[in-house]
Amino acid sequence: MKTILSLLLIATITTLQFVSCSNGNETKEQKLADKKLGKIELNIPASLKDKPEILNYVQEMVSLSDEYALLIDEAAEKAAPFKGKKAEDLGMADKIKLTQITSELSFKAIEIIGKWGEYTDKRLSLEKELTEDEAKALESVMNYFEKRMEQIEVKHADLFSEETE
Repeated sequence: MKTILSLLLIATITTLQFVSCSNGNETKEQKLADKKLGKIELNIPASLKDKPEILNYVQEMVSLSDEYALLIDEAAEKAAPFKGKKAEDLGMADKIKLTQITSELSFKAIEIIGKWGEYTDKRLSLEKELTEDEAKALESVMNYFEKRMEQIEVKHADLFSEETE
């Protein structure tokens, strides 16, 4: 039986395909993620500053990325006491707690991933309206989410390392 740590690792790796960006106006999620995981600086090209639809999209994606990163971080922190333990060796109370952690993570992640799909469709639409240079610039800030996930992996390396060995 897999432990919660395996499930967290799978969720993190699976979602590394997602990417995000920022417009310079920090959301509450971004401020908290910066505090817990480390600051990520992104600069939006001047050519995009006069395009409110794009700036709004960027802000929403940053918020969504940080919301997901904070969700994974919280689940990893809750799962830390179970590091190195096999599920079949746990008592009933610990199994219930692991089930609760996993269920909360799954439930909240489904909502975030649903929103992510909507924003991905929107990004494809927005890119059609941009010049080639603007599209490249927008694409260059799409690494935000990946950087957040890298921060999670570094912060919780002790949890993930055992599961990948």
